[in-house]
Amino acid sequence: MDAFWKSWPSPWPSLLEKVRQKVPPSRWMEIRIRAGKPALLRTLDGDLFLPFAASSEDVGRLVALFTEGSLHAWEEELAAGFLTLPGGHRVGVAGRTALQGGRVRTFREITSLNVRVAREVKGAARPLLPHVAPGGRLESALLVAPPGGGKTTLLRDLVRILSEGEGLPPRQVVLIDERGEISPGFDVGPRTDVLLFCPKAQGMVMALRSLGPEVLAVDEVGRREDGEALNEAARGGIPVLATAHGERLQDLQDHPLLSPLLPLFARILFLSAPPRPGQLVEVLSVREAILR
Repeated sequence: MDAFWKSWPSPWPSLLEKVRQKVPPSRWMEIRIRAGKPALLRTLDGDLFLPFAASSEDVGRLVALFTEGSLHAWEEELAAGFLTLPGGHRVGVAGRTALQGGRVRTFREITSLNVRVAREVKGAARPLLPHVAPGGRLESALLVAPPGGGKTTLLRDLVRILSEGEGLPPRQVVLIDERGEISPGFDVGPRTDVLLFCPKAQGMVMALRSLGPEVLAVDEVGRREDGEALNEAARGGIPVLATAHGERLQDLQDHPLLSPLLPLFARILFLSAPPRPGQLVEVLSVREAILR
């Protein structure tokens, strides 16, 4: 994280260095920057307003840095409302959009940035192992949490643990990292192949046909096409570790695209929300969930 924000234009490096002396970056969750308003650092211990209100020009300089001076080159990401930067950091954007055919094409003006800090926490996923691999037998599992609930951090560590063979026989893992948030700059294990910036459904099919995975790992399932790929993995007996947004079973059952995917998993693991993200709250077998 240090190298990331030290590359920001002044006054951010000195400002965040002072904050770092009080709150270590391992506790940082988000840096919210809004033109004309004090910057806000959200941490695991609470919110902290910084003694600096960014101007529109300050926001523009950060955008220029994050997009390497070319908004046009990042149009596809901007149309989705975020940028994914080296190190897995995601920057949400807000402002005045430009439409094409009734859909967002890009941003005419960006006035707010939400920098979500990617963190590597080795060992964080160890408490999940008995539920992901009961009796040592790996099964498909869905990790569910609200935004900021540590899903990606735990998925990354699960991939590393399985790839290294920590507590279980080592597995050949294929990680489909569609947004580049999981793998770049992080340890995902010595037996892990990564399909980077590859659509999840297409990546799962590619992996099954050519990479010989013993485990597939994907972030944030829930599209219609994901179901076909997950079904193909199930038919081949390949366990899948995936994540989804939600807080309770009802959230998943009410999701028209996610609900049909639930029977493809053996277990659903619900994780806690901030300020103490990533704690295991509840484990449901999918059979129990369907009967509820």
